[in-house]
Amino acid sequence: MDIRAIQVEINSVSEQGLYAGGWATSREHPYTRITAEPLPAAKTFLLYCVSMVGDGVASYRITVDGKQIIAQMFEGSSVFVEGKHVEIQQTSEHAAISCTWQVVQEAPVEQTGLQWSAYPGSGQALVAAFNQDQEFVLSVNRVSNGCNNTSMNVILDGAAVKDASGNPLTLLAGSSLICSGKIAAVIVDGVCSRPNESSVGGGLKIRKSRA
Repeated sequence: MDIRAIQVEINSVSEQGLYAGGWATSREHPYTRITAEPLPAAKTFLLYCVSMVGDGVASYRITVDGKQIIAQMFEGSSVFVEGKHVEIQQTSEHAAISCTWQVVQEAPVEQTGLQWSAYPGSGQALVAAFNQDQEFVLSVNRVSNGCNNTSMNVILDGAAVKDASGNPLTLLAGSSLICSGKIAAVIVDGVCSRPNESSVGGGLKIRKSRA
């Protein structure tokens, strides 16, 4: 396990406050989102995707609050979008691509967080259990312990977060999702070198102090 690589990833996201993370899509999983459900109030998001894939130009359509934006976003670019609910659809044929998102136009929210670890094939892994609803950011690391092609499904209060087709949303490595609820769990998948030993890791961030 490359502890240094995992720690660099953790520190990079943590330094940006609560509302910052990543998003990723692929040929097999072209759909993702930043928000599990619409937020109570609109926020301005910076979507940032500057890594070049090298086999053509990756492109995306963005849907905000249920309305698809006609113009596309292309790799090597960044865009601002404002709304309560942000969804992204890869429209080109490419391998997995990892990008980032961050909320802007408001002061960074101080956060505290944890790192979770789960094992493919082991069912739901508990990440948090609160007495009342809390907003948090749940993520799956780009770097894992002996596993490749990793992903996670998110379970909030006993129900899976769904994609646009009504199936469990698959979040690829490097993805983060703004969630709200009392109980958060994940189901992970991946191709692992040592079954029952190799694991997939991620993080969960909450406000450092309650509002």
